[in-house]
Amino acid sequence: MILQPPNHNILIESQIFPPIQTIAYCIKTNNILFEASENYQKRSFRNRYQIGSHQGILELTIPLSKGKNDHQAITEVKISYDSDWPNIHWKAIQSSYGKSAYFIYYKDLIADVLFSNSNYLFEINLLSWKLIQGILQQDWNIQFTEQYSSQVTDDILDLRSKINLKNIRTLEIPEYYQVFSGTTGFIPQLSILDLIFHFGPEAYLYLRAM
Repeated sequence: MILQPPNHNILIESQIFPPIQTIAYCIKTNNILFEASENYQKRSFRNRYQIGSHQGILELTIPLSKGKNDHQAITEVKISYDSDWPNIHWKAIQSSYGKSAYFIYYKDLIADVLFSNSNYLFEINLLSWKLIQGILQQDWNIQFTEQYSSQVTDDILDLRSKINLKNIRTLEIPEYYQVFSGTTGFIPQLSILDLIFHFGPEAYLYLRAM
């Protein structure tokens, strides 16, 4: 069960096509504050997202330019195009969700994000959030931190790194039909893309009920 955020303010790191749990929090708020002053952290949803395939969970990662990204400001982390990752991601999404009920309605919007030729990770992450905001018809007031602080005021729900690769499968959500449910069983807490492709505009109601 997700509690109502205090005073409708959420502080969170930027994520690419966030997990369902992330959006479930945000769907009940008005103000989202993105952590724009942190350093990049490896092995997180900052540059990876998980979708459902016929073999189970498929993790898709946006490769980064070589260097010590974990010591670099998140807004300065560059995306690498040494591999054709946008096409790899897109083919994986097509394979996983091509037969889902709402794929045809959202496929072009998702492709626009993947093939946006964004130079920076923070930039493409924000594009993915704005896309989700539009699909779910949310009127989020999105702002960005101007300096990093480990402490926040009581009116802000600090979700930075709280939803992560280690705990994401332990966060229970109501089951729903997935294309490969018959083979893999229900896989909880995939990318919000999974919910959108299966529920379409009804995804909002599912999230509100969590």
